[in-house]
Amino acid sequence: MEKSSRKKVGFFSKIGFKMVLIIALAGAVISAVTMLMIVPRSTKQIETLTKNEMTNLVQAYSTDLNDKLMEKRVLSYDGYANILRNVKISD
Repeated sequence: MEKSSRKKVGFFSKIGFKMVLIIALAGAVISAVTMLMIVPRSTKQIETLTKNEMTNLVQAYSTDLNDKLMEKRVLSYDGYANILRNVKISD
């Protein structure tokens, strides 16, 4: 009778390893494509929300300033400077 010789198959040669590798690569590619689609859109949404929030704050502060001006009728330079002490112009 002939002896059947069996060689051990290395871990990297097994079909299971190859399947896991393919699945991992597919997951990485899908994640990268998803990020490329989502990040630019979400960045634009964040910019828009921030701009809207800043506009709302400016409108609220201007209404508050108008109310204070109307209450006192005449506002001194120091009073006006006190109201606007935290206002800064920036790019």
